[in-house]
Amino acid sequence: MPIRHRKTAWLFSLLTLSAILLWAVADGALAQSPAPAPRGGWQPGPDTYHPSRVVVRLADAVSAEAASDSIGRLGYTLGRVAEFEPSAAFPGGLRIGVINLPLKETPDDAVAKLSRVPAIVYAERDYTRYKV
Repeated sequence: MPIRHRKTAWLFSLLTLSAILLWAVADGALAQSPAPAPRGGWQPGPDTYHPSRVVVRLADAVSAEAASDSIGRLGYTLGRVAEFEPSAAFPGGLRIGVINLPLKETPDDAVAKLSRVPAIVYAERDYTRYKV
């Protein structure tokens, strides 16, 4: 086989191998599962929450101390409370608290118990939020 034919065969083999490699890499990249749909209309990522915390809204008519006492009777600890000034949407202001749960308590059980406390307007899991 002349040298010129060997070079041509070698270049053709190299080109074929490169094309196969490129096709395999591109096919693998395209075959990955698509990104999950946004949660709740705007949150990307999985629906995760903190395993030992619950977020509550405290009633307007109840002091933070009274709410803390009610929460403490259930065996929970009221952590930080964020207080917002009164506005048109929240004439009495808005107070959101973070409840720290005991080791063997699940957030779902805590939400069920806390929802029955008069000092609490609502309770929900402490969901992880993602930047969009």
